[in-house]
Amino acid sequence: MPTSPQEVRRQHYIPKMLLKRFASRTRKKNSLVWCFSKSKEPFEPNINNVAVSAWFYGKEGDIENFLSNMENRASLAIDAILHHGDDPNNHLDSIIPFLWLMHWRTLSLREAGVVSGSLFMESMGQTMFGQTNNALMERLLLLELETNLDSYLKDFPQTHHSTIKALLSNPETKTKMIAFLRDHAIPVMGQHWAGVCDRMPEQLKDSISQSMNGAVREMINSGKTHPDNFVPSRLRIQRDASNSFILGDSCIFCSDADGKVFGVSRAREKDWSEIYLPISDSCVLIAERGDTNAKHSFSTQEINELSAKMSTECIFASDRKHLPLSNFIGQMSLLMDATEVNELSENTLRDLLNERLEKIRR
Repeated sequence: MPTSPQEVRRQHYIPKMLLKRFASRTRKKNSLVWCFSKSKEPFEPNINNVAVSAWFYGKEGDIENFLSNMENRASLAIDAILHHGDDPNNHLDSIIPFLWLMHWRTLSLREAGVVSGSLFMESMGQTMFGQTNNALMERLLLLELETNLDSYLKDFPQTHHSTIKALLSNPETKTKMIAFLRDHAIPVMGQHWAGVCDRMPEQLKDSISQSMNGAVREMINSGKTHPDNFVPSRLRIQRDASNSFILGDSCIFCSDADGKVFGVSRAREKDWSEIYLPISDSCVLIAERGDTNAKHSFSTQEINELSAKMSTECIFASDRKHLPLSNFIGQMSLLMDATEVNELSENTLRDLLNERLEKIRR
């Protein structure tokens, strides 16, 4: 058993529901899972610091350095535009990659809780697939800038903040921005993609490509021309035989059969009918979605509380007798298969989950 964090490679907290078969494949008996902050100090995982970009596991350093360089270039470009009167067209190669890669930062946006970053990334991907929707791109980029402006401004000098906010709050400026995007930024997106990809770490390149692949096609097939109803208040987890999907406040995370995790898309709350809570590879807890005040209605926070407890107290336990939740989660994950769970009545599952949540809160 490791005696100090230094004996274990640096990593973020990753629930097993994000990494299918992660624990059983990588850990040995009596092993521990350590979690590290940016200061390399170990911390206790909880519902607030669960890694949003879970696939950064083991690869965060290279990617973070890459995105930091992109930020520095964009900061210099904006300074030149605002204070030296430079033509924005001369800085497209710095500003555009920064804007549409910002969603993948492992610090600022993870803490900020991105609202539209995934949508923005998906729209940019349409150029890659030869299916460009300029109107959607324009509106998404504006929404991205406005919604997450405070998060982005943290990465720029304080002297820039008021100027940028004033520009975005001016209707005339917005009109000019749309024209700029339509005539300049969007047409060159495909050209810049090739150059950016050449300098991109392979893991980042793969993850972005995968996230765009299904999500962009879904948006195109739905006929959406602007984002609406993309602010979910619940968590939905769904699994099938080969994939795992988690729909949360920022985007879906998909884990393939090999355990690789990547962001996919945002959820539309109106499409939700059930909550699927995976307990093991063969066990899924299903709860119907109901009215806010109904007993069988579970909020994002409630599900997060339970999933956090599952990951820290059950899934990474080294032995069955060490499972503190064995009366519920442990027994279900170790002793039941999907058929047995399906045979349980819906009310029984609800009662079990409500009982477990009450104990967690105490």
